[in-house]
Amino acid sequence: MTRRAFLLALTSLALVLLLPAPSHALQRSSSLFGNLEATGQSQRVAPSDSSSKGTSKSKKGEDKETETEGGDAEVCSPPCKEGRGICIDGECFCKHPFTGSTCQLSQGKSLRVQLLVAIVACLLSLVLGVAIALCCAEASSLISQSEGKYTKRDSNKQEVWMPAQEGGRPR
Repeated sequence: MTRRAFLLALTSLALVLLLPAPSHALQRSSSLFGNLEATGQSQRVAPSDSSSKGTSKSKKGEDKETETEGGDAEVCSPPCKEGRGICIDGECFCKHPFTGSTCQLSQGKSLRVQLLVAIVACLLSLVLGVAIALCCAEASSLISQSEGKYTKRDSNKQEVWMPAQEGGRPR
């Protein structure tokens, strides 16, 4: 029974480590810019109050109006959609709920992790936790059984105490 639990725990751990993470699991939060989505391109939620608009010329000579922090004009290629993001160091950083290379997509109110993935992760965690608990319990019982071999005293050896004779000297 213990070997099965150990093998189950090892198999579960191997599956978690070896299977690639789903693409929607790569979404995470960034404390500096808000939400940061790992979709292959850097996109961050821009602060909405501290931005100002500036114009800049692209390599083709076209005037582009982009929002920048601190009022400096920056060039994004392709340019950010107006009002949806800001251009910093040639990259478009999108305000929430927009995403994409030019902030052209709207995320809406979707779940970050699908319900099925969350349920499977919880069940896998439960199975792994039970397997680890069984392994720990079995190891504990083996340790407590083996301690008895070394801690038992030999019954033939007994200490004998005798009262002292008068005057405090032994006989």
